[in-house]
Amino acid sequence: MVQPIEHVFVIHVSEGYEERRQHIESHLPKCGLASFEYMLDGDIKDLTTDVLESLFKGSSQSAPEKSCFYKHFLVYKAIVERKLPFALVLEDDAYLAKDFSNKLKRVVDEASNYSNYLINIESAYLSVPIKYRVANQHIYLAKYTKMTGGYVIDYVAAKKIYDYLLLNPAHLPIDVYQSEMRDIIGFNICWSHPALVQQGSKNGTFASSINCEGDSIIDKCKFVIKNYHKKYIWSHINKRVLRVFENVKYHK
Repeated sequence: MVQPIEHVFVIHVSEGYEERRQHIESHLPKCGLASFEYMLDGDIKDLTTDVLESLFKGSSQSAPEKSCFYKHFLVYKAIVERKLPFALVLEDDAYLAKDFSNKLKRVVDEASNYSNYLINIESAYLSVPIKYRVANQHIYLAKYTKMTGGYVIDYVAAKKIYDYLLLNPAHLPIDVYQSEMRDIIGFNICWSHPALVQQGSKNGTFASSINCEGDSIIDKCKFVIKNYHKKYIWSHINKRVLRVFENVKYHK
């Protein structure tokens, strides 16, 4: 099986969370991602005074939120410094869809028609509304992203975000930041259809390292109900979701 994307970064904490590392090292190769690298820098212990003053000055984010943001920032830095054309970014609780490699290849092939993009490929309880779907189309321009469990980002978008953050401190969690700063920084956000990643910290497999979501049987049952309702009903009738795809500006 040919790996559909050469450069894959996995956001992971350098100490602890061994069950997540075991999951990644077993699960990703089975899904066609035999080659990947961890982003281990950016742990809470790495939030030095210099980092806090330069990247998070005035931010009210919690330490885990800052650490998560910092790790994504360091991925963008790596993309820029290594001049990678694009990369897949996964968090360490990612569960990949059936036939992931072939589905991701379709997304990557279609992305060749775009530039300056961040393509969110995770579910996050949401899907592209039926109203906007087009046969054999896998990428949909959107105003907002979802969560950051899985996305493909190209060099142009990574550099724009990285350069902006070098001069302007981050004031929001990484997923909210990507959405709110889309038009300010000037990069494109897309959703893939179908979604290709599900976060284990959302489906009850792993307890969340940032919020209070757990991994009990009750949490798993809640996920099934919430996911079905929001993905198959709410996404297609809710005006707020529909507006995500209305009159979206394309940034060159």
